[in-house]
Amino acid sequence: MATKSKQQKLEVEPTLFVQSDVILEVEGKQLHVCKQVLAENSPVFKRMFESNFKERQKVRIPLPGKKYKDFEMFLRTFYHPAIVCPITKDTILYILPLAEEYQVLKVKAKCENCMIQALQSTSKGSAQIDTQTLVHYASYAEFYNLSSALPVVEQMCAKYDDQLLKQAGIEDLISDRMMMKIAQERNKLLQNLTILKIQKGDDTMILETLHLLNGLIDKDRVALMKGYEDRLVIACNQRKVTPNSIVECIVAAEQFDLTNLLSSAIKAARYHQSAVQSSARFHEMSDKSKFRIYDSQGYHF
Repeated sequence: MATKSKQQKLEVEPTLFVQSDVILEVEGKQLHVCKQVLAENSPVFKRMFESNFKERQKVRIPLPGKKYKDFEMFLRTFYHPAIVCPITKDTILYILPLAEEYQVLKVKAKCENCMIQALQSTSKGSAQIDTQTLVHYASYAEFYNLSSALPVVEQMCAKYDDQLLKQAGIEDLISDRMMMKIAQERNKLLQNLTILKIQKGDDTMILETLHLLNGLIDKDRVALMKGYEDRLVIACNQRKVTPNSIVECIVAAEQFDLTNLLSSAIKAARYHQSAVQSSARFHEMSDKSKFRIYDSQGYHF
């Protein structure tokens, strides 16, 4: 009995669209709708019903290639003004293509606004978007020309790991032009974070910071590198760095050929020999730098 009642309910579902004078057939199922309501909301349906299209006289109109669940969801976003179903971050990708195809501009605008809100919530940390969904957001924002969402999605993509985006297929889904914009946004983000880090006098993750600076696509990259090195040199000379930071300075100076920093860091290391040798990155230092630290004290290791 329960199975039969469920089947009867499914059969009745399409008739929720009352005052129908046309039937849309999707995946073998029927959606009973009113021509006037569709024509008022969709220029595509309006042309279909008012022109010489063969659909004009048809009571039943097949819509091949459409999915019933998606099309019903799409209709519910505008068909009954009093009981409009909201668009969510999970339904955007299903509704937006139909809103574009049938030119229901108010639904397309709602999809764009919902996408922006979802991205902004993620940026504030109050929600999360998985990499695959973000990549599809980027693809849809570009393909459907969502001018307000485009810069927001580009900025969000810039915050995600580049390799994760590529694994999610972003290079196949968006244009080279958009990939470049994301790279530029990432560059700005890294530059701002690095400059803020330097201004705060943060001496942690020195090697990583120099890698970020070295990777910047910016005309001031060399000046930023030099400025960061100078600040680290002063900190080493004034012994205002921890043993771990001293070791990081030496490793970074060796990798980026920063001679002034290397000299100052080695001098600072001589005052913290035991702690320096206990540093997690001590093994990354060259034997030459180790020798320079300990040789003047007659210390062997």
